[in-house]
Amino acid sequence: MKAPRLLSIPWTEIRHRGKQTTLAIGNFGCRLWAKMDQDDILFLASGLAFNVLLCLLPILLLLIYMLGLWFQSADATRFADNILATAFPREPHALAIRQSISSILSEIVAQRKSFGLLSLVVLMIASASLFSSMRTVLHRVFEIRARRHFVVSYLFDLLLVLGSTMLILLTTSLSWIYQVIRQ
Repeated sequence: MKAPRLLSIPWTEIRHRGKQTTLAIGNFGCRLWAKMDQDDILFLASGLAFNVLLCLLPILLLLIYMLGLWFQSADATRFADNILATAFPREPHALAIRQSISSILSEIVAQRKSFGLLSLVVLMIASASLFSSMRTVLHRVFEIRARRHFVVSYLFDLLLVLGSTMLILLTTSLSWIYQVIRQ
């Protein structure tokens, strides 16, 4: 059995196939553009981007909570004071800035528990909203009608958030275990 040779295809047929391919790609592009316009895809994308930004706020609160846990130790506080002492000169306005940063860090340490609990609750709500927005966008693009009640959909979104979190923790843990075993 011989393999087909490309050079055995007549040039006119290659040109004809090229025109067909070009027409098919152009037709696909026109239909894609019309579908994007019909579904207001840029508006939907901006809504998803806004929800992603909303999810960054509780993540920032979680980072503040972790910062509070780290600054709870005396070594970390001394380390931060040394950084501030080297970063700011010994002038009155710089000392005032340094003292205000130190007071902010001590306030973070004092309020760290409330930051942690608040950020977890807000992150769950914001993440469920993000999953709900993604579901709504996909339903609109693929023209699917919502069949669930709002409460059931929200609980399903919370379940998706918890499942995604568990998968991320599992893959991170397995990666860490693999690196430890490998060494």
